Amino acid sequence: GTRDERPRGSPSQSASVGAIIRRRARTGGSDRHRGMSGMLVFDPETLAVVQIAKGRTNLAAVDEIVATAKRAIDESQKTRGIVQWLTVIDDAAEPPNAVDRRRIMEAINEIPRIHSATVVTSAFHRAVLTALSWLRRPAPGQRFETFAAVPDAIRWLEGLGARPAAWKRLLGDARAKSSAAD
Repeated sequence: GTRDERPRGSPSQSASVGAIIRRRARTGGSDRHRGMSGMLVFDPETLAVVQIAKGRTNLAAVDEIVATAKRAIDESQKTRGIVQWLTVIDDAAEPPNAVDRRRIMEAINEIPRIHSATVVTSAFHRAVLTALSWLRRPAPGQRFETFAAVPDAIRWLEGLGARPAAWKRLLGDARAKSSAAD
């Protein structure tokens, strides 16, 4: 199959998950919906999210990110807290396709108060992410930064005054889910 399994030509260029699954069943589909989900951990008490991105992006992973963002919005509105989102991107990870990138960014941008740290060891990829961040100013209450190492990202998140999270436990849980998905 192709990397983008969504139908083209519609005004929104998107389809429901059910429609995609039915079309895959008719056409032989692909395994894009398997393999990368379960790499996200959300702690509603501290409003902390840890995401491990590696391998090939798939529909289930994107759906999980969108659902987690919605849950984080609900929880942060109850507590008026700041969502802390830590993403660790493996250098071999394939980026999501354009439609999925848009879905992810729209969902995360809906979080009114978010501090998001992205860790990527590749200097080239960090430079690209930094340049892209210059093109869009975050809304008030939103902060996005890119780092080369996890400890630096965690220090930044904690330095912004957000509620401390059990980062070691959350990273361990996310890495365990990531390994189980391999």
